[in-house]
Amino acid sequence: MLRRAVVAAGSPAGSLFARHIEEVDRLITGWRGQGAINLPGRVEAQRQGGRLVIRQG
Repeated sequence: MLRRAVVAAGSPAGSLFARHIEEVDRLITGWRGQGAINLPGRVEAQRQGGRLVIRQG
């Protein structure tokens, strides 16, 4: 589901690897105040106000 959301935001599927999705997952399951994650295709994932936000930057 996370991978689909990142691809839908504009990240090219062929450039997206498991490590990228694991980093996004940590924003949900292991959040410790880390900042935004830069993903392929100029897509950014971050936590804002307790929500995961994925968008093209």
